Amino acid sequence: MKSFYCICICAALIVTGATAQESDRKMAVVNMSELLRNYEKAERAEAQLEEQATEFREEHEAMRAKLKALNGEYVKLRRAARDEALSEAAREKRRDEAVQKLTAVKTYEGEIIKRAREIERSMARQNRRVREKLVEELREVVRDYSLRKGYTMVIDSLTVVYAARSVENITADILKVVNIED
Repeated sequence: MKSFYCICICAALIVTGATAQESDRKMAVVNMSELLRNYEKAERAEAQLEEQATEFREEHEAMRAKLKALNGEYVKLRRAARDEALSEAAREKRRDEAVQKLTAVKTYEGEIIKRAREIERSMARQNRRVREKLVEELREVVRDYSLRKGYTMVIDSLTVVYAARSVENITADILKVVNIED
């Protein structure tokens, strides 16, 4: 019985201590997705990435056009290899040329696929680096703002499921700060 009272007293002390500590905490939320969407520097970075992607698409289209031309040459050589008007030696020569052209087509097709993969990986890496840099910049601004305003904790609003008391959303304030600094 004595230990039961002791446990009750300890629990009461913990609860009152936790409540006292919670009243000292000033918490806020920020929507990091919204910050990234509306951060002017992020918009410019996205435009640069899109410009680079357009250049890569144009390069890919030029490679596809060259492949189409190579394939057209192969088809002509294959037709010539079947032309009965040509001598057997001439047809044989066209068959050999067609085989060489087909090899060139397949090789170039492989190069196109390889280049497309390289570009895709490169763009993904660059996109990730840019995003990480922007997120880090935003975190710095949130941290500095929070320190100035006395917040002890700022949480991404997309991860908050429940808050026992109202929590200030500082997203708009942070957007003003980052877009002015920029």
